[in-house]
Amino acid sequence: MMTSRPLVATRSSLPIGMLCLVAMLLGCTRPAAVGIDTTGTARLDGTALEMGMVVFSPVGGGDSHSGTILKDGSFRLYAIPPGRYRVAVQTSMYAGMAAAAEKARGGGGGQPVSMRELEGTFRAVPKKLEDPTTSGIEVDVRPNAPVAIDAKST
Repeated sequence: MMTSRPLVATRSSLPIGMLCLVAMLLGCTRPAAVGIDTTGTARLDGTALEMGMVVFSPVGGGDSHSGTILKDGSFRLYAIPPGRYRVAVQTSMYAGMAAAAEKARGGGGGQPVSMRELEGTFRAVPKKLEDPTTSGIEVDVRPNAPVAIDAKST
């Protein structure tokens, strides 16, 4: 009949166990991505957009970053690594809301729209601007340098 013995750490097994623990912890952590917080403005044909999103896609590949366009045309991006980005300006997600607001007011177009904390006048951008690969907009993100997006409808 077999009897079990309690597992006891000996002096020689402690350093090996500690070494394994340290190796496991180091192997399971990744260095945090270095990023900056930055601001910018989004304009279409020289006029500030009042609602929408900007999507920044790194030219060399990697994770995209996005920010909400506020009523004054400004946006903020958090923890974005400095570098060169292709940019999309997206407003189509607000089209249904804008249509419903215009219908409720009896038409007229170009009416201010409110949704949660966002409000402004809806302006559709051309479909090509909604995708970073077709927008033709490229910008550099640098520390302490606001980003200006000047999109053209033609």
